[in-house]
Amino acid sequence: MADPDHTKAWYEVAFGDLYPILYAHRDQAAATAEALFAIQALGVGPGSRAVDIGCGGGRHQRAFEEHGVRVVGVDLSRPLLCENHGSGGERLVRADMRALPLADGSFDVATSFFTSFGYFDADDDDARVLQEVARVIRPKGRYLLDYLYSPGVAANLVPHTERNVAGYRMVEERRIEHQHVKKRVSITPAAGGETRAYEESVRLYPPADLERMLETAGLTVVDRYGALDGRALGAGSRCVLVAERPQ
Repeated sequence: MADPDHTKAWYEVAFGDLYPILYAHRDQAAATAEALFAIQALGVGPGSRAVDIGCGGGRHQRAFEEHGVRVVGVDLSRPLLCENHGSGGERLVRADMRALPLADGSFDVATSFFTSFGYFDADDDDARVLQEVARVIRPKGRYLLDYLYSPGVAANLVPHTERNVAGYRMVEERRIEHQHVKKRVSITPAAGGETRAYEESVRLYPPADLERMLETAGLTVVDRYGALDGRALGAGSRCVLVAERPQ
């Protein structure tokens, strides 16, 4: 088995060339419904300017653009940006979310879908992401953060799963350690060959802590949901916060 690449951060390894293959079940239809809810929650329409931070393959970006919203997609992963571009994505930027190469106040809204947050070892780095969000959206602009609902993660964690997908055997082992949910992933070609292994680590911020971080960054939480369908916080597996930059 190949050892994890300790020279790179886990998110530089996890969001590689195999990610679109192994997670193909996260389809465009689901993203379209989620994006429609987000558009309504953010109050945007045709001609609005949005930045999708952690855009990946562009599922939500494409759905926003179908409704006339102009989206800039930001991601660190070259393979996912290439997939995005190959699916028609335009206005793509490769960047670290802690230092967005975007002008102050240049967007009406920002989005972070599917837990594109909490990736860093230091809380200060996560705080810097929110500061960057506040910087690039205009006054009265809004930000949608789609994140883990930490109480549900702790209560419903599945320690071990295995599945076969697209010619690969994928084993995932999960635990909670030092306020992070950690997932050890091993991926082996079914036909034989070298196993890829890495460990994901996402900070488990309780909803109240997320709200405090947003407030500190200069963003006021105006809505809270338990999923990207409008259900109440605590009634779903997600913590979806909508925050606004004051005038």
